This record gives sequence, C-alpha cells and structure tokens, in this order.
Amino acid sequence: MNKIILFILLLSIKLAFAANLTVTVSNIIDKKGQMIISLYNNKASFPIEGKEYRAIIVYPITAATITTTFNNIPSGTYAVAVIHDEDRDGKISRNDNGEPTEQFGFSNTSKSSFDAAQFFVATENLQININLK
Repeated sequence: MNKIILFILLLSIKLAFAANLTVTVSNIIDKKGQMIISLYNNKASFPIEGKEYRAIIVYPITAATITTTFNNIPSGTYAVAVIHDEDRDGKISRNDNGEPTEQFGFSNTSKSSFDAAQFFVATENLQININLK
C-alpha cells in the first residue's frame, strides 16, 4: 500500500513540473496527405524519423493552418520538426538530387540542427509557430 501511495505522489510531482506545448503549423499549400509533427529531446536523434520523443500525426489536413498540443511535457530542452507527408509514407520524399519534395519546417524557423531549433519548456504552457517551407 505504501508503494502505491509513493508512486501516486511521485507521479503528481512529475506532472506538477510538466507543461503543454502547443504547435501551430502554417503555410500549408496542399491538403493532401498528413502532417507529422515530431518533438525531439536530444541532439543525437534530431531530426531522424522514428527517433522522436513524441509525435502527433494530423490527418486529414483541413486547413492552411493547423494547431495541435503535446500534453504533459517535462521541463527540458526540445526541438520540433514538421513534415507535410503528402504521400503518407511516414517520411519526407526527396528528388534525385536529395532535395525535399514535400514541405517541412523546424522550430525557431531554423535549419535542421538541434542547437538552432531548440527551445526550453519550463513549467508553464508554451506556444510555438512553424511556417512550412
């Protein structure tokens, strides 16, 4: 019984230091496919598909701007990468030269580096905006 009470207490403390992260994605040119919004919590995995801390898939896309929320994010440093996955294959498509053929974007309107895209989530809710390229 004491272990259950301790577990509940520790969980409550952890959630007390968590926040919600709301991500607004804009400049969506086409409503085909799905939007993959990936949250990363370390440099080594950013922006590797399948290595994200958490991901939200928005389907169907119904507007040129969408908003979604990651709930109960512990305090820490994060970065967001967004892919407009038009063909719904779970990854960004590229042409023969290796250039992306689907829209994408990163937090802080940065290039694909964790250091440039990173931001800090404290205990208060946070809102970020990503404009797709």
